[in-house]
Amino acid sequence: MELNLKNKSDEVLINDLKAMVAKERQLLTEILHYLKEVNSRRLYLERGHPSLFAFVTEDLGYSEAAAYRRIQAMKLIQDLPEVEEKIQTGKLS
Repeated sequence: MELNLKNKSDEVLINDLKAMVAKERQLLTEILHYLKEVNSRRLYLERGHPSLFAFVTEDLGYSEAAAYRRIQAMKLIQDLPEVEEKIQTGKLS
């Protein structure tokens, strides 16, 4: 899908981009919560995967590096809930 951004003013383009980045951060924290729930229910086993990592790479299609980062972030917000706000604000990525 090709977006035609040529007609947007500089200000609108930057404002739209900032809004999308904020949505992306919010979506990331939601994904981490979903992964936490999948992990706690061990749903990856029901789908024939030996680990959450295998599920995230094989079923969700993340690269190994991206899967590792998300799983580590999931564990971090589980252990330190205050980290979630830092992810949402962009202070931690």
